[in-house]
Amino acid sequence: MIGARGPRGNLEVITIELICEACGTSNPPGTEFCTNCNTYLAWDRSVLTKPSGKPAQPTSAAATPPPQPQSEWAGQTQPVGNPAAGYPNVGSAEQGYADQGYAGQGYYDAGYDQGAYYQGPYDMSCPNCGTINPGTRRFCSRCGYGFVSGEDPYASYAYWSPVSQAAQDKAARKAYRRSLPPLYRWRRVIIGVLVAALVAVAAIVLGSNPIEAVKSGWYSLTRDYVWVKPVNATVLPPEASAANSNPAALVDESENEWTMNWAPSQEAQCGPAPGTGVIVLTFAPARIRMLQIAPGLAESNPQRKLQPLPKVLGVAFDNGPCQVVNLTAAPGQQVIKIDSEKPVSQMLIGISSAYPAPNAQPLISLTEVILKAYPS
Repeated sequence: MIGARGPRGNLEVITIELICEACGTSNPPGTEFCTNCNTYLAWDRSVLTKPSGKPAQPTSAAATPPPQPQSEWAGQTQPVGNPAAGYPNVGSAEQGYADQGYAGQGYYDAGYDQGAYYQGPYDMSCPNCGTINPGTRRFCSRCGYGFVSGEDPYASYAYWSPVSQAAQDKAARKAYRRSLPPLYRWRRVIIGVLVAALVAVAAIVLGSNPIEAVKSGWYSLTRDYVWVKPVNATVLPPEASAANSNPAALVDESENEWTMNWAPSQEAQCGPAPGTGVIVLTFAPARIRMLQIAPGLAESNPQRKLQPLPKVLGVAFDNGPCQVVNLTAAPGQQVIKIDSEKPVSQMLIGISSAYPAPNAQPLISLTEVILKAYPS
Protein backbone atom coordinates (compact mmCIF):
# COMPACT_ATOMS: atom_id res chain seq x y z
CA MET A 1 0.00 0.00 0.00
CA ILE A 2 1.03 3.63 -0.48
CA GLY A 3 0.39 6.49 1.97
CA ALA A 4 -0.76 9.91 0.67
CA ARG A 5 -2.54 12.91 2.24
CA GLY A 6 -6.18 13.47 1.44
CA PRO A 7 -7.97 16.78 0.94
CA ARG A 8 -8.13 17.37 4.72
CA GLY A 9 -4.56 16.38 5.46
CA ASN A 10 -5.52 12.84 6.57
CA LEU A 11 -3.42 9.87 5.41
CA GLU A 12 -5.28 7.77 2.83
CA VAL A 13 -4.42 4.13 2.11
CA ILE A 14 -4.34 3.07 -1.55
CA THR A 15 -4.03 -0.63 -2.35
CA ILE A 16 -2.66 -1.79 -5.75
CA GLU A 17 -4.64 -4.79 -6.89
CA LEU A 18 -3.15 -6.74 -9.81
CA ILE A 19 -5.95 -7.69 -12.20
CA CYS A 20 -5.16 -10.54 -14.59
CA GLU A 21 -5.97 -9.43 -18.11
CA ALA A 22 -6.38 -13.06 -19.27
CA CYS A 23 -8.95 -14.30 -16.75
CA GLY A 24 -9.86 -11.18 -14.67
CA THR A 25 -8.75 -12.62 -11.33
CA SER A 26 -7.70 -10.08 -8.69
CA ASN A 27 -4.30 -10.92 -7.27
CA PRO A 28 -2.60 -9.66 -4.05
CA PRO A 29 0.07 -6.93 -4.34
CA GLY A 30 3.48 -8.27 -5.25
CA THR A 31 2.10 -11.24 -7.19
CA GLU A 32 4.14 -11.87 -10.35
CA PHE A 33 1.97 -14.58 -11.94
CA CYS A 34 -1.82 -14.95 -11.79
CA THR A 35 -2.94 -17.32 -9.05
CA ASN A 36 -5.70 -18.65 -11.33
CA CYS A 37 -4.22 -19.04 -14.81
CA ASN A 38 -0.49 -18.42 -14.17
CA THR A 39 -0.35 -15.52 -16.67
CA TYR A 40 2.44 -13.01 -16.06
CA LEU A 41 1.14 -9.76 -14.47
CA ALA A 42 2.84 -6.68 -16.00
CA TRP A 43 3.14 -3.46 -14.01
CA ASP A 44 1.62 -1.31 -16.69
CA ARG A 45 -1.59 -3.39 -16.50
CA SER A 46 -2.20 -2.86 -12.74
CA VAL A 47 -5.25 -0.93 -11.49
CA LEU A 48 -5.35 1.53 -8.62
CA THR A 49 -8.42 1.32 -6.38
CA LYS A 50 -9.33 3.10 -3.16
CA PRO A 51 -10.67 0.90 -0.39
CA SER A 52 -13.73 1.90 1.62
CA GLY A 53 -13.54 2.97 5.27
CA LYS A 54 -11.94 5.77 7.26
CA PRO A 55 -8.44 6.81 6.24
CA ALA A 56 -5.67 6.07 8.68
CA GLN A 57 -4.65 8.97 10.99
CA PRO A 58 -0.94 9.90 11.11
CA THR A 59 0.77 9.59 14.50
CA SER A 60 2.64 12.88 14.09
CA ALA A 61 2.97 15.63 11.54
CA ALA A 62 6.74 15.33 11.49
CA ALA A 63 6.63 11.67 10.40
CA THR A 64 4.22 12.34 7.57
CA PRO A 65 6.02 12.67 4.19
CA PRO A 66 5.19 15.64 2.03
CA PRO A 67 2.30 15.09 -0.37
CA GLN A 68 3.31 13.71 -3.75
CA PRO A 69 1.13 13.63 -6.86
CA GLN A 70 -0.08 10.09 -7.49
CA SER A 71 -0.51 9.24 -11.14
CA GLU A 72 -3.55 7.37 -12.28
CA TRP A 73 -1.52 4.52 -13.84
CA ALA A 74 1.41 2.90 -12.12
CA GLY A 75 3.26 2.59 -15.45
CA GLN A 76 3.68 6.40 -15.71
CA THR A 77 6.96 7.99 -14.58
CA GLN A 78 7.00 9.25 -10.98
CA PRO A 79 8.92 12.41 -10.04
CA VAL A 80 12.41 11.94 -8.73
CA GLY A 81 12.22 12.10 -4.95
CA ASN A 82 14.50 12.72 -2.03
CA PRO A 83 15.61 9.79 0.13
CA ALA A 84 15.28 11.98 3.19
CA ALA A 85 11.66 12.72 2.28
CA GLY A 86 10.57 9.08 2.44
CA TYR A 87 11.32 7.84 -1.12
CA PRO A 88 14.66 6.02 -0.77
CA ASN A 89 14.06 3.86 -3.86
CA VAL A 90 13.33 6.68 -6.24
CA GLY A 91 16.34 7.29 -8.48
CA SER A 92 17.48 7.64 -12.04
CA ALA A 93 15.91 5.90 -15.00
CA GLU A 94 18.86 3.47 -15.10
CA GLN A 95 17.36 1.68 -12.09
CA GLY A 96 14.55 0.28 -14.26
CA TYR A 97 11.32 -0.41 -12.40
CA ALA A 98 12.77 0.92 -9.13
CA ASP A 99 12.05 4.41 -10.60
CA GLN A 100 8.37 3.89 -9.86
CA GLY A 101 8.97 3.99 -6.09
CA TYR A 102 7.81 0.44 -5.51
CA ALA A 103 11.06 -1.38 -4.96
CA GLY A 104 11.09 -0.77 -1.23
CA GLN A 105 7.63 -2.33 -0.97
CA GLY A 106 8.64 -5.64 -2.57
CA TYR A 107 7.36 -4.88 -6.09
CA TYR A 108 10.67 -4.98 -7.88
CA ASP A 109 10.45 -7.82 -10.42
CA ALA A 110 13.79 -9.55 -10.75
CA GLY A 111 12.43 -11.31 -13.84
CA TYR A 112 12.97 -8.17 -15.85
CA ASP A 113 16.67 -8.64 -15.40
CA GLN A 114 17.34 -10.65 -18.52
CA GLY A 115 20.28 -12.40 -16.93
CA ALA A 116 18.05 -13.80 -14.18
CA TYR A 117 16.34 -16.17 -16.64
CA TYR A 118 19.50 -17.44 -18.32
CA GLN A 119 20.17 -20.96 -17.13
CA GLY A 120 23.02 -21.81 -19.49
CA PRO A 121 22.85 -23.49 -22.93
CA TYR A 122 19.59 -25.38 -23.43
CA ASP A 123 19.20 -28.76 -25.11
CA MET A 124 18.66 -28.52 -28.86
CA SER A 125 16.51 -30.68 -31.11
CA CYS A 126 18.20 -31.45 -34.43
CA PRO A 127 15.99 -30.14 -37.27
CA ASN A 128 17.35 -32.86 -39.54
CA CYS A 129 16.83 -36.07 -37.52
CA GLY A 130 15.08 -34.88 -34.31
CA THR A 131 17.82 -36.06 -31.93
CA ILE A 132 18.05 -34.09 -28.67
CA ASN A 133 21.56 -32.68 -28.25
CA PRO A 134 23.17 -30.78 -25.33
CA GLY A 135 23.37 -27.04 -25.87
CA THR A 136 27.16 -27.17 -25.89
CA ARG A 137 27.37 -29.27 -29.08
CA ARG A 138 28.19 -27.69 -32.42
CA PHE A 139 27.05 -30.70 -34.45
CA CYS A 140 24.31 -33.29 -34.07
CA SER A 141 25.56 -36.43 -32.31
CA ARG A 142 23.61 -38.64 -34.74
CA CYS A 143 23.59 -37.09 -38.24
CA GLY A 144 26.29 -34.40 -37.96
CA TYR A 145 23.97 -31.49 -38.68
CA GLY A 146 25.78 -28.22 -37.96
CA PHE A 147 24.09 -25.99 -35.36
CA VAL A 148 24.50 -22.23 -35.91
CA SER A 149 26.84 -20.71 -33.33
CA GLY A 150 28.36 -17.29 -32.79
CA GLU A 151 28.05 -14.14 -30.73
CA ASP A 152 25.09 -12.81 -32.67
CA PRO A 153 21.93 -14.28 -31.03
CA TYR A 154 19.98 -13.68 -34.24
CA ALA A 155 22.51 -15.38 -36.51
CA SER A 156 20.23 -18.41 -36.93
CA TYR A 157 17.61 -16.21 -38.61
CA ALA A 158 20.00 -14.80 -41.20
CA TYR A 159 19.48 -15.61 -44.86
CA TRP A 160 21.92 -17.92 -46.58
CA SER A 161 22.06 -18.61 -50.27
CA PRO A 162 21.81 -22.26 -51.37
CA VAL A 163 25.50 -22.24 -52.31
CA SER A 164 26.64 -20.95 -48.93
CA GLN A 165 24.25 -23.32 -47.15
CA ALA A 166 25.62 -26.29 -49.09
CA ALA A 167 29.18 -25.21 -48.30
CA GLN A 168 28.32 -24.90 -44.62
CA ASP A 169 26.66 -28.32 -44.59
CA LYS A 170 29.70 -29.85 -46.26
CA ALA A 171 32.02 -28.24 -43.74
CA ALA A 172 29.77 -29.39 -40.90
CA ARG A 173 29.81 -32.99 -42.13
CA LYS A 174 33.57 -32.87 -42.53
CA ALA A 175 34.01 -31.47 -39.03
CA TYR A 176 31.64 -34.10 -37.67
CA ARG A 177 33.58 -36.92 -39.30
CA ARG A 178 36.78 -35.53 -37.87
CA SER A 179 35.21 -35.48 -34.42
CA LEU A 180 34.46 -39.22 -34.60
CA PRO A 181 36.89 -41.85 -33.27
CA PRO A 182 39.36 -43.17 -35.87
CA LEU A 183 37.59 -46.54 -36.03
CA TYR A 184 34.33 -44.89 -37.10
CA ARG A 185 36.05 -42.65 -39.62
CA TRP A 186 37.89 -45.49 -41.35
CA ARG A 187 35.33 -48.27 -41.05
CA ARG A 188 33.96 -47.75 -44.58
CA VAL A 189 37.45 -47.88 -46.04
CA ILE A 190 38.27 -50.97 -43.99
CA ILE A 191 35.06 -52.71 -45.07
CA GLY A 192 35.70 -51.82 -48.72
CA VAL A 193 39.26 -53.18 -48.57
CA LEU A 194 38.05 -56.39 -46.93
CA VAL A 195 35.36 -56.91 -49.57
CA ALA A 196 37.86 -56.30 -52.38
CA ALA A 197 40.30 -58.72 -50.76
CA LEU A 198 37.61 -61.40 -50.45
CA VAL A 199 36.65 -60.98 -54.10
CA ALA A 200 40.28 -61.21 -55.16
CA VAL A 201 40.83 -64.35 -53.06
CA ALA A 202 37.69 -65.96 -54.47
CA ALA A 203 38.80 -65.13 -58.00
CA ILE A 204 42.24 -66.62 -57.39
CA VAL A 205 40.72 -69.76 -55.90
CA LEU A 206 38.44 -70.10 -58.90
CA GLY A 207 41.36 -69.43 -61.24
CA SER A 208 39.80 -66.41 -62.92
CA ASN A 209 40.57 -62.75 -63.35
CA PRO A 210 38.93 -60.63 -60.58
CA ILE A 211 37.92 -57.91 -63.02
CA GLU A 212 36.50 -60.45 -65.42
CA ALA A 213 34.62 -62.13 -62.56
CA VAL A 214 32.99 -58.84 -61.56
CA LYS A 215 32.07 -58.02 -65.15
CA SER A 216 30.64 -61.48 -65.69
CA GLY A 217 28.50 -61.20 -62.58
CA TRP A 218 27.16 -57.82 -63.70
CA TYR A 219 26.36 -58.98 -67.24
CA SER A 220 24.70 -62.12 -65.92
CA LEU A 221 22.58 -60.02 -63.57
CA THR A 222 21.56 -57.56 -66.28
CA ARG A 223 21.27 -60.31 -68.95
CA ASP A 224 23.47 -58.34 -71.29
CA TYR A 225 24.68 -60.41 -74.22
CA VAL A 226 26.10 -59.63 -77.65
CA TRP A 227 25.76 -61.66 -80.84
CA VAL A 228 28.96 -63.36 -81.96
CA LYS A 229 29.48 -62.43 -85.59
CA PRO A 230 30.54 -63.43 -88.19
CA VAL A 231 30.25 -67.20 -87.89
CA ASN A 232 31.19 -69.67 -90.61
CA ALA A 233 29.35 -73.01 -90.72
CA THR A 234 30.52 -76.25 -92.36
CA VAL A 235 29.66 -79.96 -91.99
CA LEU A 236 32.00 -82.89 -91.63
CA PRO A 237 31.84 -85.01 -93.64
CA PRO A 238 30.36 -82.76 -96.36
CA GLU A 239 28.24 -85.61 -97.77
CA ALA A 240 26.31 -85.72 -94.48
CA SER A 241 24.27 -82.74 -95.70
CA ALA A 242 21.12 -83.53 -97.66
CA ALA A 243 20.92 -82.70 -101.33
CA ASN A 244 20.66 -78.97 -102.08
CA SER A 245 21.19 -78.10 -98.38
CA ASN A 246 23.83 -75.53 -97.49
CA PRO A 247 25.27 -75.40 -93.93
CA ALA A 248 25.56 -71.61 -94.28
CA ALA A 249 21.77 -71.45 -93.78
CA LEU A 250 22.40 -72.23 -90.10
CA VAL A 251 23.92 -68.77 -89.49
CA ASP A 252 22.23 -66.60 -92.13
CA GLU A 253 19.64 -65.11 -89.67
CA SER A 254 16.70 -66.38 -91.73
CA GLU A 255 14.20 -69.25 -91.75
CA ASN A 256 16.23 -71.09 -94.33
CA GLU A 257 17.00 -74.46 -92.74
CA TRP A 258 19.88 -76.87 -93.05
CA THR A 259 18.94 -80.54 -93.50
CA MET A 260 21.08 -83.61 -92.86
CA ASN A 261 20.60 -87.25 -93.84
CA TRP A 262 19.40 -89.10 -90.75
CA ALA A 263 19.84 -92.87 -90.66
CA PRO A 264 21.88 -93.52 -87.49
CA SER A 265 22.73 -97.06 -86.51
CA GLN A 266 22.12 -96.13 -82.86
CA GLU A 267 21.87 -93.16 -80.56
CA ALA A 268 24.89 -91.56 -78.92
CA GLN A 269 25.29 -90.44 -75.30
CA CYS A 270 27.02 -87.21 -76.39
CA GLY A 271 28.20 -86.10 -79.80
CA PRO A 272 26.97 -87.14 -83.25
CA ALA A 273 25.08 -90.40 -83.58
CA PRO A 274 26.96 -93.02 -85.59
CA GLY A 275 26.56 -92.52 -89.34
CA THR A 276 25.77 -88.77 -89.09
CA GLY A 277 27.74 -85.59 -89.55
CA VAL A 278 29.17 -82.87 -87.26
CA ILE A 279 28.44 -79.14 -87.61
CA VAL A 280 31.59 -77.02 -87.30
CA LEU A 281 31.18 -73.31 -86.41
CA THR A 282 34.25 -71.06 -86.58
CA PHE A 283 34.47 -67.42 -85.40
CA ALA A 284 36.80 -64.86 -83.84
CA PRO A 285 37.99 -65.85 -80.34
CA ALA A 286 35.19 -65.26 -77.83
CA ARG A 287 33.98 -66.77 -74.58
CA ILE A 288 30.62 -68.27 -75.50
CA ARG A 289 27.93 -67.78 -72.86
CA MET A 290 24.71 -68.67 -74.67
CA LEU A 291 23.49 -70.91 -77.49
CA GLN A 292 20.22 -70.18 -79.26
CA ILE A 293 19.05 -72.92 -81.60
CA ALA A 294 15.86 -73.57 -83.58
CA PRO A 295 15.53 -77.37 -84.02
CA GLY A 296 13.64 -78.87 -86.95
CA LEU A 297 12.11 -77.05 -89.87
CA ALA A 298 10.46 -73.67 -89.44
CA GLU A 299 7.00 -73.74 -87.89
CA SER A 300 5.51 -72.38 -91.09
CA ASN A 301 6.98 -75.27 -93.14
CA PRO A 302 4.34 -78.06 -93.70
CA GLN A 303 7.12 -80.69 -93.87
CA ARG A 304 8.06 -80.10 -90.20
CA LYS A 305 5.84 -82.93 -88.88
CA LEU A 306 7.26 -85.37 -91.45
CA GLN A 307 10.77 -85.28 -89.99
CA PRO A 308 12.15 -86.42 -86.64
CA LEU A 309 13.13 -83.49 -84.37
CA PRO A 310 16.54 -83.18 -82.66
CA LYS A 311 16.26 -84.25 -79.02
CA VAL A 312 19.83 -84.31 -77.64
CA LEU A 313 22.86 -82.44 -78.91
CA GLY A 314 26.54 -82.94 -78.12
CA VAL A 315 28.50 -79.66 -77.99
CA ALA A 316 32.27 -79.20 -77.71
CA PHE A 317 34.55 -76.11 -77.85
CA ASP A 318 37.92 -76.31 -79.62
CA ASN A 319 37.88 -80.11 -79.48
CA GLY A 320 37.27 -79.99 -75.74
CA PRO A 321 35.01 -82.32 -73.75
CA CYS A 322 31.51 -82.97 -75.02
CA GLN A 323 28.59 -81.25 -73.24
CA VAL A 324 25.05 -82.62 -73.44
CA VAL A 325 22.30 -80.18 -74.49
CA ASN A 326 18.65 -81.29 -74.23
CA LEU A 327 16.02 -79.83 -76.55
CA THR A 328 12.23 -79.87 -76.60
CA ALA A 329 9.94 -80.62 -79.55
CA ALA A 330 8.47 -77.08 -79.47
CA PRO A 331 8.99 -74.88 -82.55
CA GLY A 332 11.03 -71.68 -82.45
CA GLN A 333 14.35 -70.83 -80.89
CA GLN A 334 15.42 -72.45 -77.65
CA VAL A 335 17.90 -70.73 -75.33
CA ILE A 336 20.64 -72.79 -73.70
CA LYS A 337 23.00 -71.26 -71.11
CA ILE A 338 26.45 -72.62 -71.83
CA ASP A 339 29.95 -71.44 -70.91
CA SER A 340 33.09 -72.15 -72.86
CA GLU A 341 35.02 -70.90 -69.74
CA LYS A 342 37.63 -69.22 -71.94
CA PRO A 343 37.84 -67.58 -75.35
CA VAL A 344 37.42 -70.15 -78.12
CA SER A 345 37.24 -69.97 -81.89
CA GLN A 346 35.45 -73.22 -82.77
CA MET A 347 32.26 -74.98 -81.72
CA LEU A 348 31.27 -78.54 -82.72
CA ILE A 349 27.63 -79.64 -82.70
CA GLY A 350 26.42 -83.21 -83.22
CA ILE A 351 22.85 -84.60 -83.03
CA SER A 352 22.89 -87.53 -80.58
CA SER A 353 19.19 -88.55 -80.70
CA ALA A 354 15.84 -87.39 -82.06
CA TYR A 355 12.11 -87.37 -81.35
CA PRO A 356 10.54 -89.94 -83.72
CA ALA A 357 7.78 -89.01 -86.16
CA PRO A 358 5.23 -91.36 -87.83
CA ASN A 359 6.11 -92.17 -91.44
CA ALA A 360 9.13 -89.95 -90.96
CA GLN A 361 11.55 -89.16 -93.76
CA PRO A 362 15.21 -90.11 -93.19
CA LEU A 363 16.05 -86.43 -92.76
CA ILE A 364 16.62 -84.11 -89.80
CA SER A 365 16.94 -80.33 -89.81
CA LEU A 366 18.09 -77.26 -87.88
CA THR A 367 16.78 -73.84 -88.84
CA GLU A 368 19.17 -71.47 -87.05
CA VAL A 369 22.12 -71.48 -84.65
CA ILE A 370 23.11 -68.27 -82.77
CA LEU A 371 26.10 -67.82 -80.50
CA LYS A 372 26.23 -65.08 -77.84
CA ALA A 373 28.84 -63.73 -75.42
CA TYR A 374 29.18 -60.96 -72.83
CA PRO A 375 30.27 -57.53 -74.06
CA SER A 376 34.01 -57.14 -74.19
